[in-house]
Amino acid sequence: VAKPGCRFTDDDDQVRFFEHDRLGAERTGDILTRFKVSVEVNRAVSQLVRRHRRFESLLQEESPSERARLRYLRATEPFSQEQVLLSVCDRLSVRGVRVTEADLEHHLGLASGMMARAFARDEAAPLPRLIDGNELMAELGLTPSPFLGQVLDRIAEEQELGLISTREQALELARGLEGDNSDQT
Repeated sequence: VAKPGCRFTDDDDQVRFFEHDRLGAERTGDILTRFKVSVEVNRAVSQLVRRHRRFESLLQEESPSERARLRYLRATEPFSQEQVLLSVCDRLSVRGVRVTEADLEHHLGLASGMMARAFARDEAAPLPRLIDGNELMAELGLTPSPFLGQVLDRIAEEQELGLISTREQALELARGLEGDNSDQT
């Protein structure tokens, strides 16, 4: 929706559309508000527009890592399947010499696998929480902060990848992340 207004040609004569995803999401929200669409639908459609290019990061690799695939699914929740389908629609709408059959096959193959993962993830029983924020604050002397949320997210990610499965492993991971964070401050 914002692509025409973001269009420009760079020094190498390549047509670019920087920020069209962000601006498109903003415009989408405004349009849907004018149409008096429900807040839930507005949020869903705006999220789909905002994140429609995220699948491109997976396509940069011949075979994305399990972590990259999981991060994609987590970043596009609760609309992961819709986001994958939108990426396919977006890819199939692109024409020109820069779009090869191999590109299309790679995209469609990865999209098919990601759809299967998204459905399987939705159908799986939730994993038990290994540790919560209050416990982390008590154990490590942390305070409520964005960093605490990042630690909890990383613990959940490592658990879903099957790399940790106990409270002790979660604490060990959190201590390591805390050490990495203190090195940067």
